[in-house]
Amino acid sequence: MSPTIAKRSRDEVTVVEGNALYLLCEAEGNPTPLVTWKKQGKLLQSSFNETNFIIHHARNKDAGIYECKASNSVGTVSYKVEVTIKPKGEATLSELSTLPISICIIKRFTIYKCIIQYLPQMHEPPV
Repeated sequence: MSPTIAKRSRDEVTVVEGNALYLLCEAEGNPTPLVTWKKQGKLLQSSFNETNFIIHHARNKDAGIYECKASNSVGTVSYKVEVTIKPKGEATLSELSTLPISICIIKRFTIYKCIIQYLPQMHEPPV
């Protein structure tokens, strides 16, 4: 049976620098397909068993186009994913709109009143 990719990552993945990058590529077929991961043509991983690709501490240099390919004697199937690495501390407007804003009145180490609210939904300016 020709290989198929049963579970995969989205076409675009964004990770904050220092966090784990986890790319899915679970393949099925008979005989069991060999799964390879490449980044811009360079072989990163090749296995029959460990088919997902993990970078535990993503860095800026890990950004780019990754390709998962599943092959057996019957056929080959592949997909690509574009990985973006965001610097630590950088947030988009849409992410900021989900953070709570706290305003507290403190007098001599006693909190008298706290107001916690969310910013209204903001939209990214068109690029």
